[in-house]
Amino acid sequence: MLHVVCPNPALDRTIFLDKFNVNGVSRSHQTKELLGGKGFNVIRSFSFQNPNSAFTAHAFLGGYIGEHLQTLANDQHISTTVTPIKENTRICSIIVDNEKGHAHLINEKGPAISASEKQAFEKSLLESVKSEDYVVFSGSLPDGLPPSFYQDLIISLQAKGAKCVVDSSGEALSQSVEAKPWLLKVNESEYLELKKKTADTTEDIINLLKHDTSLKNIIITLGGDGSIAKIDGKSYRITLPKITAKNATASGDIFLGKLLEAFQSHKDIKTALVEASSFAASNCLYWYPHIDRNDAEKLQEQVTFEEL
Repeated sequence: MLHVVCPNPALDRTIFLDKFNVNGVSRSHQTKELLGGKGFNVIRSFSFQNPNSAFTAHAFLGGYIGEHLQTLANDQHISTTVTPIKENTRICSIIVDNEKGHAHLINEKGPAISASEKQAFEKSLLESVKSEDYVVFSGSLPDGLPPSFYQDLIISLQAKGAKCVVDSSGEALSQSVEAKPWLLKVNESEYLELKKKTADTTEDIINLLKHDTSLKNIIITLGGDGSIAKIDGKSYRITLPKITAKNATASGDIFLGKLLEAFQSHKDIKTALVEASSFAASNCLYWYPHIDRNDAEKLQEQVTFEEL
């Protein structure tokens, strides 16, 4: 069973413009609305590959936007365990300027979570998770949740035998790592900030990772350059083919979701990392988070994998 903790979900609204008129009226010829926030993007690739598998998103949802997200989840047969909140769930916008080929991301501030809402969420999650379940802690924390929110839950859940996965940043990330999660997934800047180090080249990061004994499993995504991973003491590098990317939003989340689906399906580490990388790269071919199996399969043939 996969549990994805979504503390700060959003309605992702992509607005397509022929041309963005500065200080004038810009008219949209298309608008697309999707379940958003890092947690729902993790589930996007997991449910796409294996829609009959057991998974659920644990989310704070409130107001008319929260109701709309719940409807979208129901329509897509995405299981949700919702903690209702008083404040309205946020909207995040992607403004696509077709003339210039630009995508502008506007992420709204999330709602504030009350003490009683936090307690209800924690109680629900702790009661739902069983031994050997995967629990993903993904994204930023809204107001009202302390930086230790993930850390405290990881300690409790791993004591039950769950496998906790963290993909966050800032203080929430650094405190989460203190709880020794089963897997850490970060980008290169987040990793260097976490380790209080600098690196001039990818080789410097690889060397740092190979000597990192803080956690059992660490994956560092490198954007268009692929990723490096240390799993059960062995280090790997995955290199992506060169593509013409439109928008990389959610690619890291899609990578993580596909990776966990592969792990749950007991695939070997090479297959898991290559498939996850091809899914993440395929997402970059679109203006909004999207997975096309044909794109992923074509890219998969061009992904390279090596043990370091």
